[in-house]
Amino acid sequence: MSTGMAGTPGLPAARIRDRREAEAWLITERANLIATVLDALTQSDSTARLAVRLTELLQWYLYPYARARELWTLGEAVVRTARRLGDREGEAWALHNLSAVYWLHRQFDRMRQCLEAALVMWRETGDREGERRSLHNLADALTEMQPYEESVALQTRQLDLAREAGDVTAQVTGLGDLGRAYRGLGRFGDALTCFEESFQHARKIGDSSLQSFALHEISALCFEQGRNQVAHEYLERAGILGGGHLTTYVSWRGHAWSAFFPACLSLRIGPDILEGDVLRDNPQYREPEDFVGDLDRLPLAPPPQPAAMMRILPTELHAVRAFVADQAKRCGLSADALHNLLVAVTEVATNAIRHGDAPVTLRTWPDDGLICEITDSGNWQPEEFISWQPPESAVDSGFGLWGVGMLCDTVQVRTGSNGTTVRLRSA
Repeated sequence: MSTGMAGTPGLPAARIRDRREAEAWLITERANLIATVLDALTQSDSTARLAVRLTELLQWYLYPYARARELWTLGEAVVRTARRLGDREGEAWALHNLSAVYWLHRQFDRMRQCLEAALVMWRETGDREGERRSLHNLADALTEMQPYEESVALQTRQLDLAREAGDVTAQVTGLGDLGRAYRGLGRFGDALTCFEESFQHARKIGDSSLQSFALHEISALCFEQGRNQVAHEYLERAGILGGGHLTTYVSWRGHAWSAFFPACLSLRIGPDILEGDVLRDNPQYREPEDFVGDLDRLPLAPPPQPAAMMRILPTELHAVRAFVADQAKRCGLSADALHNLLVAVTEVATNAIRHGDAPVTLRTWPDDGLICEITDSGNWQPEEFISWQPPESAVDSGFGLWGVGMLCDTVQVRTGSNGTTVRLRSA
């Protein structure tokens, strides 16, 4: 990509050569862009209409970085302006964007209210793509809230619209979401049919990431049915275990902030706190790298005496997974949590075998879920704590550890002259 204004009278030459430069420019100019849009919303009707449309584009930049305050401020301002202008499409977009703030804060009831209001407007204006998009997000919210029958009905409707429009990518993701709703109902046969159909569509369009998405969901079904060996075969096909990295899995999560932001809020370290209808500054906010860095310097409490233990041998990772699965069942870990934990333990154990020194040891014990601790005798000195945000590339050191952070509730890393310890917790 190459854009710029070279040769335009009165304007300096400027070129953005690739995505990284574009993101750097947006980061630098974000505050100016938002201030300009907010000002434009108060200007003449023609200018305000343009500003309403610009916020639709800004949404795609602000959400992946979990810029909740900007999303909130713009959404509220655009709703008011769109209502003043009688712009039903603009109001629907603004409500849809506001729902993203509630998603980040896990306030699914309020997310539902926004999306249901947006759906009314999409239908009034005959915008079937807008209707499909909001149906998809609303069904996701319902799946989180667990009224699965409603979610199935909405996902079925949005799939009908995707097929009508010939949008195969929307069909792939919609079938995956429908399968998860069926899985919540215990309708494993219907769920499997959805995931298999999703995989076939993804293969037709040649999207390897979406193919892995479907295979990952099939593996989760197999874990729930106790078919662990088959589940691992699907995981290996998905490329999650095969290459020792979690590249496909984490790519579905979007930018690291999308997954990290809810944790920030629960720890009261997020920059914004939503209380009722007010989004206010959090006076206890700290930058995540500072917060995580401090945590990383605290010593770990020693494992309890009754902790279960086994040695990890390079040729026996299957035995490690069986050992963890057995321990997880004893403490009542859910099928989904167990599935993610097995992937995470395999990644960490593989890294310890490849890059550490023997012996490599696994210990497990119950503690608000299950804790798995992998220790080796190597001396690893990372330049910085690397699990809270992804490296630039899947081939970079630390990508697997970041992926592990997306899979577990807690990841703690300690390293020094006596070896490296990675402690994982899933609940």
